[in-house]
Amino acid sequence: MSIKAIRFQLRTGPSIERTLRRYAGSCRWAWNAAIAEQRRRREAGESFAGYGVMCKWLTAWRHAPGTAWLALTPIHPLQQTLRRLEQAYQRFFAGHRGYPAFKRRSQEPSLHFPDPKQFALDQDNARVKLPKLGWLRLRQSQPVPGVLRNASVTSERGKWFVSLQVELPDVMPSADARPTLGVDLGVALFAAMSDGRTVLPLDALRKQQCRLRHAQRAVSRKVKCG
Repeated sequence: MSIKAIRFQLRTGPSIERTLRRYAGSCRWAWNAAIAEQRRRREAGESFAGYGVMCKWLTAWRHAPGTAWLALTPIHPLQQTLRRLEQAYQRFFAGHRGYPAFKRRSQEPSLHFPDPKQFALDQDNARVKLPKLGWLRLRQSQPVPGVLRNASVTSERGKWFVSLQVELPDVMPSADARPTLGVDLGVALFAAMSDGRTVLPLDALRKQQCRLRHAQRAVSRKVKCG
């Protein structure tokens, strides 16, 4: 199997765009809050908290009076933000990247839906269904083949896009397929084919040379007048 991502622009209005910005802002807030808590733990001499522990923080934040607005955002993009943060920490611990940094307002993470049960695609009507957003129209420029795996929503220069990752079967050559005919061009033989057939040369130059000699002899026998 092979994996392919296909990207389409979402046809959004002002109300949907405000909601998407709020969702993206919630993911950025969760990223920053988790980094702040990880730093507090490190300064207190406590061990790093993995994804499972950070998800417990997220649950507490969603139920706390001051941050209950996080519950308005679908849970899966928030969880995926924390999973990506854990991966960023693991790269830091392995010496491949620097320490994870806080995100600014212009650096909102994408909204990632990792399970195809969390969204739906209606190709006949060029639309996609996302949690708490309902059906959104797409500028669908090509059909979406294969089996849906996940979806991500991102913002770019004021426009919103959805990337659909699909799984495609590998195309294998047929077991009884015959190879295509090969042709080898040469001098002694004009062509030798892979099935054993040969084509003799046309000897076009030799034939033209013979005609030229006959023409030259005929001209030499003529008498110039005047």
